[in-house]
Amino acid sequence: MKEAVKHGKTNELIELMIKDSNQFHAVCLDTYPPLIYLNDFSRSVINLITQINKFSNVKIGYTFDAGPHAVLLVHHEIFEDFFKLIINITNASNDWFVIFIKMKC
Repeated sequence: MKEAVKHGKTNELIELMIKDSNQFHAVCLDTYPPLIYLNDFSRSVINLITQINKFSNVKIGYTFDAGPHAVLLVHHEIFEDFFKLIINITNASNDWFVIFIKMKC
């Protein structure tokens, strides 16, 4: 991750971030008893970001805090448009608790 940041490889950083987050939650589910931090909201964020990333050249990253709350890494070039999209999708619903990080690298 440090190398990706150092060399401005945003999409590489985001891919590593997503893989790390997914692996962490897979390990949590593999424990006994399983630790389940993600909920329906979390999975909807994962699905939304996965679909957007399929069609976008500038990727969006996600991870989660110590619970179901998403932390999204959004490149400054698409931040405003992405933020507007989220507001339109959710109708500014209180169900969405997302931390946005606007990145420039």
